[in-house]
Amino acid sequence: MDFELNMQKLALKSIEGLTLGYLKNMSGSLDGKLRIQGTTDLPKINGTLHFNQAAFNVAMLNAPFTMPDEKVGFDEQGILFDKVHILDQQKNRLTVDGRIKTTNYLDYGFGLKINARDFQVINSTKADNPLYYGKLYMDARMNIGGNMMAPVVDGTLGVRDKTDLTIVVPSADPSVEEREGVVQFVKKNRQPNLDSIMIENQLDSLRNTAVQGMDISATINVDKNALFSIVLDERNGDMVKLRGEAHLNGGIDPSGKTSLTGTYEVNDGSYNLSYATVKRNFKFKKGSTIIWTGDPTSANVDLTAVYIANVPPLDLVENQLTGTENTVQFKQKLPFEVDLMMKGELLKPELSFDITLPDDNSKVNVSSEVTGAVNTRLAQIRTDPNEMNKQVLGVLVLGHFIGDNPLQSMVEGQTVEGALRSSVSSLLSDQLNRLADNLISGVDLDFGLTSGEDYSSGTATNRTDLNVGVSKNFLNDRLTVSVGNNFNLEGAQAGEKATSIAGNVSIGYKLSRDGRYLLRAYRNDHFIVIQGQVIETGVAFSMTLDYDKFREIMKGKTKKQKEWRRKFRERRRKEKAAEDSAAAAERQSALSEQKSEKDLTKQDEEAESVQQQIDQHDAQAKKEEEQ
Repeated sequence: MDFELNMQKLALKSIEGLTLGYLKNMSGSLDGKLRIQGTTDLPKINGTLHFNQAAFNVAMLNAPFTMPDEKVGFDEQGILFDKVHILDQQKNRLTVDGRIKTTNYLDYGFGLKINARDFQVINSTKADNPLYYGKLYMDARMNIGGNMMAPVVDGTLGVRDKTDLTIVVPSADPSVEEREGVVQFVKKNRQPNLDSIMIENQLDSLRNTAVQGMDISATINVDKNALFSIVLDERNGDMVKLRGEAHLNGGIDPSGKTSLTGTYEVNDGSYNLSYATVKRNFKFKKGSTIIWTGDPTSANVDLTAVYIANVPPLDLVENQLTGTENTVQFKQKLPFEVDLMMKGELLKPELSFDITLPDDNSKVNVSSEVTGAVNTRLAQIRTDPNEMNKQVLGVLVLGHFIGDNPLQSMVEGQTVEGALRSSVSSLLSDQLNRLADNLISGVDLDFGLTSGEDYSSGTATNRTDLNVGVSKNFLNDRLTVSVGNNFNLEGAQAGEKATSIAGNVSIGYKLSRDGRYLLRAYRNDHFIVIQGQVIETGVAFSMTLDYDKFREIMKGKTKKQKEWRRKFRERRRKEKAAEDSAAAAERQSALSEQKSEKDLTKQDEEAESVQQQIDQHDAQAKKEEEQ
């Protein structure tokens, strides 16, 4: 064979479908001339392919790359890359230099060098890849040799300081994604969740690659400012953020097994612990480590994070006090260090807790009697993990230690009972509102039940208030009137209303049809723990704006917005005209019906009069005949 292939601006977009979704947003063109000679078994190809403003995006990485003006050559030895540059979003270069050796275009040998500096490899979101996403910037000095059956890759990789990568640890526990009733019927042969399968396959791909015969080894250096976030529990929001240095050695052997060895030492980081509505931020101690000894997914972690909780120790040591001590000192808040320790495998860490006082006595401004009693009690509870967990829960969630009577705290502040009452009251409020939904047509009902502690009298007493509100809209929903009142169900004035008139009154008027400008006058009667019953009155003006960027607030309406508003007003005028026309036709029809009824009534009266005259005439004629 002997022919010439002349390619004239082949649009890369036209071949995007052939990538099976691995590449997206392809643009630019490909042109060039190739002289093809020889046989099909041993083809000889000579020429050049030219990438002209080529661009593509690797879908899983969401990383856009460009090749503005690059050429790839073909000769009798194979494919030649003469310093071909690939650019990322910031125009940083990845350079491919060398040759792919082949004589039959079936068997290939490699002699390539890849160099990059501050090159963005990943720019993905959770939607692109649920297992890992974010931004990854890297340096690379890699050599690729060997052949297709046994490629050999070695070199050095560096993770740059601008990296911000999130890694999600898949949850093995089942969770409720959605509820639509009590019973849901499904197909018996229903396929398993595809996301779970993909995540499990991606985890397995970290241990063993599907491509065998490769020999890859690399040194990986991590910059101390590179940020890695590890999501331990996606439902609760538990997340570890780490910055530190690492010098690792990774590779893939010919059997396909991946390995990673080395130590990652933490310089800075935090652990966000979420429990119900409570969120606490722990700071990692410098020197915490993550050690890989082979399997990339089974690293050994030895991390210690600290949360400083300023709480008084009185509840902790109440049973140790003999009665001769000055209890006021034990009410002084101390900076307790709550240590969270993570040990074991990276994907299944074991968590434990400890509570200590700072070693620096200058941070603890109390007598040695107090510190001695506290340290003695802490040493005792360290022997009982359940007691330690209970105290940690109290400090983190309730804000104080938990005494022997968990429903009463000796420290001035909210008791556990008060916290529980507050939580239950919000739950009951939600249920009352659900029951009242659509109870009365045209009127919105709102219930609010608040329960807690009242200190307005100088002592702690329980207080429960029920707020009932009614609201209705007028003038095509532009005027809203709301009236409500508070009823004290428990406390000093149980059973009485807060005031003799409606405690809460609110009148809101939409100055514009879309509700962007709103004027509201209000009177609120509510209870504040310290101040007691408070009545607040006022007038408010609010303006609501939708914007994507802050500068859009200061800008006037765009031509598109003005055109949209013009079309909207025109449509409203047409709808109003149609409504008026329909109303006029209805009125005309009603008038016509009334006129028809009147005409029929008149005709009936005339017929009745004629009939009466006929009857009178017949009677007169009969009378004359009888005479």
